[in-house]
Amino acid sequence: MSHSIHLRELEAAGLVSLVSVLPEVEYLFRHTLIQEAAYGSLLKSDRQALHKLTGLVLEAHYQDREEEIAPILAQHFHTAGDNERALKYFIQSGDKAMATYAIQEAIEHYKFALDIAKQTPASLKVLKRLFLKLGSAYELNAQYELGLENYQEMEVLATERRDDGMKLAAIVSRAKVYATPSASHNADKVQALSKQALELAEKTGDKTAQTRIHWILSLLYARTGRFLDSIMQGEKAIVLARELENRELLAYSLHDVSQSYVSTNQFKKGYEAITESQNLWRALGNLPMLVDNLSTMIAYNYFKGELDHALSNYEEALSLSEMIGNLWGQAYCRMYIGSIYYDRGHPEEAMQTMKKCIELAKEAGFIVPSLETQAELGMVYAYLGESERGLEIINAALENSGQEIGGWDALAKSIKARVHIERCEFEEARKLMRSAEVIFQQGDPLGFARIYFLGIQCELAIAEKDYEKALELFHLFTKEEILTDVRVFKPWLDYMRGITLLRLGELEIAQDTLVTALNEAENMQMRRILWQTQSALAEVAEKRGQIDEAKRFRTKAQDIVNYIAARIGNEELRDSFLNRPDVIALWETK
Repeated sequence: MSHSIHLRELEAAGLVSLVSVLPEVEYLFRHTLIQEAAYGSLLKSDRQALHKLTGLVLEAHYQDREEEIAPILAQHFHTAGDNERALKYFIQSGDKAMATYAIQEAIEHYKFALDIAKQTPASLKVLKRLFLKLGSAYELNAQYELGLENYQEMEVLATERRDDGMKLAAIVSRAKVYATPSASHNADKVQALSKQALELAEKTGDKTAQTRIHWILSLLYARTGRFLDSIMQGEKAIVLARELENRELLAYSLHDVSQSYVSTNQFKKGYEAITESQNLWRALGNLPMLVDNLSTMIAYNYFKGELDHALSNYEEALSLSEMIGNLWGQAYCRMYIGSIYYDRGHPEEAMQTMKKCIELAKEAGFIVPSLETQAELGMVYAYLGESERGLEIINAALENSGQEIGGWDALAKSIKARVHIERCEFEEARKLMRSAEVIFQQGDPLGFARIYFLGIQCELAIAEKDYEKALELFHLFTKEEILTDVRVFKPWLDYMRGITLLRLGELEIAQDTLVTALNEAENMQMRRILWQTQSALAEVAEKRGQIDEAKRFRTKAQDIVNYIAARIGNEELRDSFLNRPDVIALWETK
């Protein structure tokens, strides 16, 4: 009896139905329970034979396009017990999923492949490759603990089979995970594993592994505030990567050392490194790292005062990170954008960006925004007149930080001190500044954080009316020329210097300084500091008897305050902002 007769009988019995005759005849079971019952009635050996036959037919039919149906082939051959073919197609399926950034799907395929490889006499080369592929997928998916377990298992197996190359790869991979700024970060373990790996790499003559270790140490030292050590290790990695002509390792090394350059105010070197690494990531087609690179470039743009360039890079980074489902990148690219919106007088947009950054960072296991960005969010609330709520947000950030990474705790404490200064709680501010200073002294100066820290010291001196001390602090900026590249703080610092000179009665110099601050703020469209500068210039003009000039500056300041108020979505926050004493003073009759 032919298959067609059997099929007609099944159709007549209501068990299957014809759904297509072209390009091929196709039947479907009328109910999944019928399908399951029919499948369950088969002997295991028959099921395996049918799966293998199905796999072989599909394999032959799609012999030039087998990657398209690799997951289907993998399942058929796996159920058939054909481990050799199943392993091949699970690996293909995992690679295809990784190429399209379907990371969780890739993890499942690699797990099946690794289980099969461990049960069959697969070569150590294949096992090593699978452990590394699975570990990389776990890392991209922010599943760092699972990644560590995977690499630990890899190391145990390598030790059992006396394969130094595989063992070395496992140790280096574990060190990389511990060096990442996530909940798994552990500086001591990175140091211990790196030492062990270097000894093994030198013993085996593995220069690629040596390069990776120097790069990982550079990454670690950057995360723990040892920026000069980070640069030393990073430059070693760069030299080795160039010798090996390993473009991927070169890109990683350039990318990460660039952040240490900027943290030590070596902007030119940093910009050259981040630009070269970006070109490499584009050439290599590594989109997750291109997103990370663009996000780092946003930081460069921000500190250099190139805010429009930062927003342009943000658009590309956000688009790419959303396209590939990269939560880390979606968080990282937002880190400085909220500050730009805040500086430009768009408080609602700033708060929403910061909140989204924090939310995504927590989901991705990226700890820095949960500290720094959350502290900045608290500062925005304080600026809008809700200092109590702002302090609650900053305190939550500091309590949940869990560890100090590269001066970020010190920066958050400096931000909190600034809120206390606004509240005239000077002793509390001084305590926080002393605590921040201790953290800074434990590592190299974190460039932009140190500038911010000194700026807040100036703010505290002005608030306590210690104008001579404020001037001494301003001289530090001039003497060290640390604002040559870090331009974003210039309007704020010049504004404070102008206020100091105004209070000391140096009206002409005060006016010149405030005009400089005004021009800088206008160039960057920094409305937040612009209206305060215009208000100060109005006060200078009044003291010099220039009434019309004073009125002109005050009117401009009022316009900007209204602009900012119109961009505060919450009515209570809008009211609290408009009830700030310095805002109310703008409308008082002079």
